Amino acid sequence: AQSLDLPALAAEAEITGMAVAVIENGAVTRVLTAGERSTETHPPVTEDTVFEAESLSKPVVAWIALRLVEEGKLDLDKPLADIAPWPAAAHDVRYRRITPRMVLSHTSGFPNFRTPGQPLPVLFEPGSYYTYSGEGFRFLQKGMESVTRSTLEDLARTYVFEPFGMTSSSFIWQSEFGSRIAVGHNDMGVARDKHVPQMADGAIGLHTTAEDYARFLVGVQQSDALGRRLRRDMETAQVDALDGIFWGLGWGIQPTLDGSALWQWGDNAGYKTFAYITPQ
Repeated sequence: AQSLDLPALAAEAEITGMAVAVIENGAVTRVLTAGERSTETHPPVTEDTVFEAESLSKPVVAWIALRLVEEGKLDLDKPLADIAPWPAAAHDVRYRRITPRMVLSHTSGFPNFRTPGQPLPVLFEPGSYYTYSGEGFRFLQKGMESVTRSTLEDLARTYVFEPFGMTSSSFIWQSEFGSRIAVGHNDMGVARDKHVPQMADGAIGLHTTAEDYARFLVGVQQSDALGRRLRRDMETAQVDALDGIFWGLGWGIQPTLDGSALWQWGDNAGYKTFAYITPQ
C-alpha cells in the first residue's frame, strides 16, 4: 500500500473517483484517495467522502444479527417466518423453512432480487445450495426489526456505528452527506442522479466512508461481543460457493497462504466496493 499510486491506477482503470482504506496490524493506518466526486462539479475525493456501500451493507446486518443471537433475541436456526411473515413469498410454503443461518450463508433459496411487482420465488429447497441473495437479507432485516421492535438504522447505531466509531455511516440519507457524497457514474463517466434513501435497506442501503468501513472490519475482528462458538461459525465455511470460495455467516471466505480471508463486494449502478481482511 505504501507504493500504491492510486491516481495512476484510477486513471488507467477509468475510475472517476475512489478511496482505499488500508488496515495493517489490526489498525486503520491510512486512507488513499484519487479522482473526483462528480464530473459535473469536479470536487475531489477526500478522506471524508461518502459512498454508497452497496452489498457491503450485508456484513453490517450480519454482525447485528449475530449480536442479537448472542443476546438470545434471535435464533440462528428458527424460521424467520415464525417471527416476521413475508407475504411476497407466502405463495411457496418452502419459504417458511428459511432461517437466519440460511440467509447469512446465502442458502435461503431466494434469488438476488425479484422482478419489481412480482412475487418472490423460492428457487430451491432452503438450505440446499449457495445462491447469493439480497432478498434474503431484506427478510432477515424484517425479522430483526420484529424481535427488537427497532428499526435497522437504530440497531446499526447501537451495535455498529457507535461502538466502532463510524461517524459518517447510515442506512438512511443524512443531509450532511450532501456536501461529501461521491455520486455514481456510468461507463462514459457521466454522473448519475443520486438516490437518497428514506428507508433502510439491509441488502444494499448503507452509505459510509472508506475509513468508517475499515473501522467496522477492525471492530468485528477485535470485538469480544461474540462467544467463541458464534465467532467460529461466522468465520467458518457454512457452504461451498464454488470456484474456490466459501461462505460463512455473513462473509465470503477465501482460503489464502495467510489464513482464511473474510471479504464482501458491492455493485450498484455507478458504484463498486470491496472489503477484505485476514483475521490471522
